[in-house]
Amino acid sequence: MKGTPRTIGACIVAGTFLGLLFLLASSPCTPIAQEKPERGSHGFRTWTGADIQSFTHDGGRICIPEGWQAVGAEHTGSGWATFAKGRTGVVVRSAAFASTTLSVERSEHEVTILYPVSKTRTEDVAAYETMVKDAFRNVGALFPRARIKKAHTVLVTARLGSTLSEDGSVYPDPGPGVTFLILPPEDLRAEELLLHAVAHLYNRFTAPLPSFSFADGGIPASDREEIEASWAETAFESSPARRAARIEYLYNVHRAVMTKDFSLIREPPFADAAGFAALRPGVVLPEDATYMEEQYGHYVLAPLLMTAIEALVQKYASGTDVNALLARTHGTPGTEFFAELARLLPAEEMQRVRRFMNGEEAIPWELVAEGMHYYDTR
Repeated sequence: MKGTPRTIGACIVAGTFLGLLFLLASSPCTPIAQEKPERGSHGFRTWTGADIQSFTHDGGRICIPEGWQAVGAEHTGSGWATFAKGRTGVVVRSAAFASTTLSVERSEHEVTILYPVSKTRTEDVAAYETMVKDAFRNVGALFPRARIKKAHTVLVTARLGSTLSEDGSVYPDPGPGVTFLILPPEDLRAEELLLHAVAHLYNRFTAPLPSFSFADGGIPASDREEIEASWAETAFESSPARRAARIEYLYNVHRAVMTKDFSLIREPPFADAAGFAALRPGVVLPEDATYMEEQYGHYVLAPLLMTAIEALVQKYASGTDVNALLARTHGTPGTEFFAELARLLPAEEMQRVRRFMNGEEAIPWELVAEGMHYYDTR
């Protein structure tokens, strides 16, 4: 029986569709480029090692060598993977890594820790699990939870770089599917950098959430994301001694900037006399901000500001805290962090907060110490 024009047309369409699927499934991939190591914010953004490779790409299919696996990929297939355009791709040698999966309370993520077997001691695994659980539980509690848990990978790159230090670590670009733990547990910055990265998983890489802004003027997303992430580093630090050491370092830089006393500066990026003299302090960066201004505003002034705000909240509104204000901000559309803060503090204190924020007035050490004490004892 001959087919009708309609059935013949349908067959042609179906055949064309299947042919396209076959072509897509068998389309070529691009081999991983062999690149020189490139430095990023905390270590090497790109890296080629025996067990890990981090590389740039154009967003197309990347060939995954046999025995290797993609980490943080957007899509995977037989022998290929695609990664987010503009972010590094990462592959690891499967036999060199082991994993453990955690279900974290108060977090929407089911987290798999992937770690290099030969570079990770038995006691390190337990330490990584504790750090990851604490980070996802504490930071995750600030944000609304999805009904279905999302899979997320924390890739441990500690001891895979050129040195054990932060500068010598392997730190590719994080994203929705992967966070990097770049330092061994004994390093004072290991937990803090993980907390910062997990905060960005939620406030930068998750679906858009209500923003928080100053009651009478907006804060750009890039600034508010860093304010929150830098605060999380110190607020959720599990060791009071490490918190104190970090805060004291930050406050010494703050005191140097506010008094213009360059003799107090001991290390980069602030150990540049000309850049230090020209530094414009503030947590909201000008469009032409220098690297030093970014480092100061986001990573020194922002956590000190939020810790001082915590002290003021405890003074005038005992029974709530910055955690609760941030959770309300993220969970209630249209709610602004600083507008909520203005409901709790006297007008003159809000004016002082603004001066702190804009670098117009030094934050008193007493306020920072009181906020730190709250985090130590809550």
